[in-house]
Amino acid sequence: MLWSPNIGIAYPFNSGQGAPAVGTEDFNQLDTNGDGVLNGLDDPYTPYYPGDEYVDWAGVSLYWYPYLTTTNIEPPANFFSEYLSGSGTSVDSVVTAGQYTAAVHDFYTMFAVNRNKPIALSESGSPYVATLLPSVGEATIKRSWYQQILSQTTLSKYPKLKAYLNFEEKKQDDLTSFIKDWSLMNNATLLAELKADLPTISTLTLQGPSMSFTCDGSVSFSSTSKLKKRGLENDL
Repeated sequence: MLWSPNIGIAYPFNSGQGAPAVGTEDFNQLDTNGDGVLNGLDDPYTPYYPGDEYVDWAGVSLYWYPYLTTTNIEPPANFFSEYLSGSGTSVDSVVTAGQYTAAVHDFYTMFAVNRNKPIALSESGSPYVATLLPSVGEATIKRSWYQQILSQTTLSKYPKLKAYLNFEEKKQDDLTSFIKDWSLMNNATLLAELKADLPTISTLTLQGPSMSFTCDGSVSFSSTSKLKKRGLENDL
């Protein structure tokens, strides 16, 4: 089974609206440090984790999700790594000082290192809003995101990171009226640049067409050399 929460940097979400009443059993399970308050000092993952015996892969939804106002914004260079590990300047800018514990937000260490689970980015991407000023272009915004993740530096730092799925959707943002386009495949120019990047990406990864899936859940690969290079044969 793939267990896949949202990245918990901004947990509790919606400022804790909908949280169980203080003192109830549900509240006590979520109040992981036992201080009677649900905030960034609490573990956003473990209370929702069903157990190692049920989880084959640990996934996470992790996007570049800027709060846009007038212009499109390119992802900061270290944003992905800092959010996955739970610390860094990108994290510091959104959490409340004194109300955040980095150790319980380090998703990679908690589940890849401590629990030996392969990690999947089950939802990811970088948004572009066509109605905003193009201070940077769509291709720059989206390429800089997947190049940040699918790089030798990132994959060497996070060797248990095994899968990346881009969110191929265009949808209205929950907090604004903006229509955010996360997709890579709906723009001919962007798609051409993605294809141009594939030879480099392919030296580090396996793509879907090299995998065959059967109804019993087994997976076979057309290239064992790349498979062994990324260590995937031990995870599937």
